[in-house]
Amino acid sequence: MALQSSPGTTWWRILRSLNLLPLIIFDATSLKILMANHAAGEFYGFAQKDWKERSILDLHVQSDTSIVRGSYATSLSAHARALGKWRHQKKNGAIVLMNVFVMPVSFGNKRIAMLIPCEDQSQDGIGTAFRQTEVEMQNLQELFALGSWRWDIAEAKVHLSTQALLNFGMIPPINSISFADFMMLTHHEDRAALASQLEEALDHQAPFSLEHRVVWPDNSIHVVQERGYIIADQERRATALVAGAIEITAQRSIEQALRQTENDLNKAQEIAHVGSWVWDIRKDVRTWSDETCRILGFAPHCPPRNSTSFLEIIHPEDREAHARARQRVLDDPNAEFDIECRVVHRDGSVRCIHAMGKVERDATGTPIKMIGTVQDITDKKEAEERIHRLAFFDSITGLPNRVQLRHALGSLLQSPTPQPIALLLIDIGRFSEIAYTLGSANAESLLRDVAARISSTCEGASIVARVGQTEFGAVYAGPGAYLYAKQVRQIHDSFFTPFGVRTIEYELGVKIGVALAPGQAADVDTLLRKAEVALSQARQSDRNFAVYHPDEDPYRPQRLVLLGEFRKAVHEGQLMLYCQPKADLRTGEIHGAEALVRWVHPTLGLISPSQFIPLIEPTELVHVLSRFMLQEAVKHHFSWEKQGIRLPLAVNLSARNLCEAGLEEYLQDLLQTWGGDPEWVGLEITENSLMEEAGVSIAKLQSLSDKGFRLFIDDFGIGYSSLSYLMRLPVDVIKIDQCFTSRMLSDRGAASIVKSTIELAHNLGLEVVAEGAENRETWNALQSIGCDEAQGYFISRPLPGAEFPDWLSQWRAVTA
Repeated sequence: MALQSSPGTTWWRILRSLNLLPLIIFDATSLKILMANHAAGEFYGFAQKDWKERSILDLHVQSDTSIVRGSYATSLSAHARALGKWRHQKKNGAIVLMNVFVMPVSFGNKRIAMLIPCEDQSQDGIGTAFRQTEVEMQNLQELFALGSWRWDIAEAKVHLSTQALLNFGMIPPINSISFADFMMLTHHEDRAALASQLEEALDHQAPFSLEHRVVWPDNSIHVVQERGYIIADQERRATALVAGAIEITAQRSIEQALRQTENDLNKAQEIAHVGSWVWDIRKDVRTWSDETCRILGFAPHCPPRNSTSFLEIIHPEDREAHARARQRVLDDPNAEFDIECRVVHRDGSVRCIHAMGKVERDATGTPIKMIGTVQDITDKKEAEERIHRLAFFDSITGLPNRVQLRHALGSLLQSPTPQPIALLLIDIGRFSEIAYTLGSANAESLLRDVAARISSTCEGASIVARVGQTEFGAVYAGPGAYLYAKQVRQIHDSFFTPFGVRTIEYELGVKIGVALAPGQAADVDTLLRKAEVALSQARQSDRNFAVYHPDEDPYRPQRLVLLGEFRKAVHEGQLMLYCQPKADLRTGEIHGAEALVRWVHPTLGLISPSQFIPLIEPTELVHVLSRFMLQEAVKHHFSWEKQGIRLPLAVNLSARNLCEAGLEEYLQDLLQTWGGDPEWVGLEITENSLMEEAGVSIAKLQSLSDKGFRLFIDDFGIGYSSLSYLMRLPVDVIKIDQCFTSRMLSDRGAASIVKSTIELAHNLGLEVVAEGAENRETWNALQSIGCDEAQGYFISRPLPGAEFPDWLSQWRAVTA
């Protein structure tokens, strides 16, 4: 019934259980019985279920019903009143004479009244019972803070219950005021709206519900909620307005605070771009915050309400994953809903979201509700993608970069199933030269064309990447690794076709270094290092490519260990000066010797100069070595002079030594310390070293020559010096490299070079020393073409400086 869901249900239960009089609540319009108390049931003999579908008229003797109906209509348009004596019929058929009283009840939106029937008795007894009921009703109103008031339209009076007075801020025992004064209780901003609502209720004679503010005598503002109905006479003219009033200020304050909290939460969600949602699992009803609606792309007033309509906005490719994640959290009490997926907005745009949720369960463990959040992570995903591309892809060519190449190699090398791997490093020749000519924009365009050509040529590679400014890498795994030579040729051949930039065609060459795994490397760093070494070998040779070979690796870790120990070796006396004599080809007389170094390592034994000198030449340690050799040469010369031997020792210097500030001062101080002069020391400089810094080298050599030092060009013929430079060099001696001398007997070209060099040097007034005189035949050949001096095993192998005087005595004895 409608009344059972109204605010009056609770007070009716109390009144029904406490009052001993029969009480019957009925609809004032239809006269249909809504409920009755226990006393009424006992009196009439009806159980609670028997009251259903009965009318007040059913209690009266049938012959009286027509008169009774009119009486009820008249009574319900006035105050509570006695209807007189009427015959009532019980369930068992017994007819009793009853005094009938009717009291309008103002709860709910219906016109409701309460019937109080009493067996015929003295008027005083009936009045007492009726007053008792009125007191109980008043107490109940006070208990529930629910007052009632009645506006008699004809009298323009408003009658208020005690609780209604309190709700409107008035103090009992006032029981009625004028309608105008009643309206003045309403806040001035709400009066017009209240008057309009009352007029509308009167016009339509319909139940009404309204809410407005009232001002109490202390000027405090309170909120009153009222519900009521219109009472009309038989001509359907409104005669009164009856309403219940409850003061709901605290409730509205709480609601306002809740609304403010909700607004603040919505704002916070909007700022954080995080929405909230609730899914009633049993009813399959979903509710969403405004921010959630915005994130999911639907209007707040028409979001999807159930799972089926919600799944329609999930991207088709992600629906199955979303369904699995949802089912997992429903099946597993310990699981939490956590998924990233795409949603499709109404305009067709696709956004990426991150949804999280947790399931609430009842006492039996059955899921009843899921509460969660959703966040739009599209921008985050796009940023991650950009970062990923920056981290793993080259920005110019779009190819994977060195980092991704390393990851790919790492995965292949760590695979549980070993497989062959070939790593190709491809260097583009002349690119820097072209880039400087074309400018950066055109150079980048050319680089993209190069990348595209390499990618198409290396179609079968596991990965093709740009790993350096002009370097690319290609990895072949499995059976394709055995065909690396074929791949190398294809790459090289593909560059026969020139590249076009701005209508100009450019020829680019390639050099390729190859390293193989697992035979040559078990980890990424080693494989990359060895491929770089192979590429370096290819660059330094005439070959198009080179495959790593340990014998050609000058950068092996063992050699770097030697580099780290070299300074210690100098200080601990592990370095020794060796000498290789130079003999006059005409007389056989020894004119001097070349100072050579040997490293006697405490654990590795004798280490050849070819193993450590290439390591220290690019470093500052070359100065340590050169000064050590100069000191040893001067010291040995001092020792030899005491034995009657006055022969110069020639010490090798690098280009870095020539560029060193203070070299001349150091030589002068060294000689002065030992009492020597520049004739004690010859200085040998390789032809290649001279060409590295030609201008500086020539100036420094001129200064050394001016100070009396004898100067040699070492390894002449294998460098790139021109005759113009040779004419300008202030040198005294040219040393022909042994690669020509050792082949002159079998190679007419080498013989011609040796002979031409001797003639050229003599024409320039220079002496010539030929290295590589390993036998009598070579000695004789050099002698026959007018070479001045020779150096080689035919004369002597390099020998410790301390042994040189004894060897010299033996040589002189043999050649005397």
